[in-house]
Amino acid sequence: MSTKSRVGMPAQLHLMRFGQLIYDAFGDVAYWVGSSLESATWRDVDVRLMLSDSEYLHQGYGDPGAPHTNAKWCANCAAWSALGKEMTGLPVDFQIQDTTLANKQYQGKRSALFTVWDSQSRHMRLRDVANGLVDAVDKQQALGWNGWDTLACDASFLALRDVVRDNA
Repeated sequence: MSTKSRVGMPAQLHLMRFGQLIYDAFGDVAYWVGSSLESATWRDVDVRLMLSDSEYLHQGYGDPGAPHTNAKWCANCAAWSALGKEMTGLPVDFQIQDTTLANKQYQGKRSALFTVWDSQSRHMRLRDVANGLVDAVDKQQALGWNGWDTLACDASFLALRDVVRDNA
């Protein structure tokens, strides 16, 4: 997570939990992007779920270049945006994107949204989360995104990434 973010606490914690819920529903990591990640002035909090090109088509979201013309895409984005706003208190703009197009059009920073739970009632193994994120970023990098250089996440994740790669 960027240290320059101006959404504040506990909104950042709620945003991470919202991202975890997206992961639970879709099986893919969502990213916090846009001006709210680094600027004191922002209109909304952009959250993007980047699906593989084949999964995007399989889900029936239509033309990735004109998603606003697809009723299913619009319904999903509106519903998840409303849930994000309810969970975080922030004006969340959730959108589902095709990875190839997103990587071509948007080169800004991305902060992975997930929660690592350590309680007995619900838990994700830290290593599994890190491996999943390493795989996701590596796949996106192979598709033209400049990867780790623009992934805006906290130092603990970057350290974890290095541990996972070193012990792979």
